[in-house]
This record gives sequence, C-alpha cells and structure tokens, in this order.
Amino acid sequence: TNIEASWVTGVLTGAGLPVASDKTLDISSNSLIRELVGFLAFLDSPIDNFSFACFLSGDIFLKASALTREEISSFLLENRRGERPLYTLFREKFPAVWQEHLEEYFQAVGFLPPYDLISRILKKYGVFQSFPGEEGFFYQFLEALKQSEAEEENGLKAFLDFWHGGEEKKDILQVVLPEYTDAIRVLTIHKAKGLGFPIVIVPFACLNDAPVKEVYEK
Repeated sequence: TNIEASWVTGVLTGAGLPVASDKTLDISSNSLIRELVGFLAFLDSPIDNFSFACFLSGDIFLKASALTREEISSFLLENRRGERPLYTLFREKFPAVWQEHLEEYFQAVGFLPPYDLISRILKKYGVFQSFPGEEGFFYQFLEALKQSEAEEENGLKAFLDFWHGGEEKKDILQVVLPEYTDAIRVLTIHKAKGLGFPIVIVPFACLNDAPVKEVYEK
C-alpha cells in the first residue's frame, strides 16, 4: 500500500541505502524544489513573508549568498512581528546581498515567463554545481514549467495554480529513473504488476483471511 511503501522508503533511506520510490522521485517532495517554488510564490506576491522566509533559510540561497544560517535565523527572529513586508527589511539589512541575488528576479517578474525566470535562477545560483546529485529534479522541474506554459497562461500565478493542481499533474512531477540506476525500487503492488526484476522482495506478505473452521463431507 502507499502507507507501507512510504514507511519502507523511510527505513531504507535511514539506513543509507539508495532508494527509488514515488516518495523519493516526486519533485514536489524535494526540499530544493520546494525552495524554488517558495521563491516563485514570493515573487508573485512580495508580501508573502512565509514563502520569502522559507527561501532565505533554504540551502540554495544560503549556499549562494554566503550568509550563515545563524544570520538568517537571527534576522527572521528580529522581524517576526511582520509590521512591514519582510523583503523590505531584508533589503535594508543586507543591501549588497539583495542587489546581487534577489533584485534581478524581483524586477523581472511580469517580463519573463516562469521557465526563463527559473533558468536564470538555476544558473545564477549555481545549483547544478552546488547540488550535483539533484540534477534530475531540477530538469524535471523545468519540464513542469514548460508544460505549464503550454497548457496555462504564461505567468507566475498560472504556474503556481498548475503546481498545486492535484493528482492530474502527478506524472509531470515524477523524475524519470533510468533502468540501469543502481537503487532499491519501492513499488506498491498496483504499480508492480507486469514488471520484472532480477530480485524481488515482497514485505508484508500475509493473508488476513479467516481460517476455515468447519469441514463438510459430500
């Protein structure tokens, strides 16, 4: 079941084993992709303090800006009351960082489609170099942006609506895993039908049927 697959994935991941499952391959569950979506949500609505704070405290921004997690945490704690938009306070506190890492995208909203915007962010922040094991998630995120632009209006709000669109968007949010990938694949019994593997382990293989307690003679 989905619940059992999620639990098995967690156990194997905790043991340091390479695992491929719907949970690990879903880009919407990837922390780095969620940081980027949070950045887009902030750019779409600059008064969204929560999304901006999530991006500031995320690995992508911290690695690119060279600010420490302690500096960001201290800044967020000092300005937790939210009397002014958080980005204006950050711009005053760290003007050079704002100019170098945020101003360009803040000004580009409305002029660049989301795909081009994210492409620039990925390049500027050096995410492929900083997170070499996550390329598949970034490329699939770009595919989702491209599909959104093909199906919806070409704007941030349209993409964010697309991103939160529900189950019908699930396929485009899944990283395609090459057949030769050396990892343990965790599948529900539904998705495992018709697939062949050199080694198969079936956990929870038990029947809950009640035993036959009566015998009838013909």
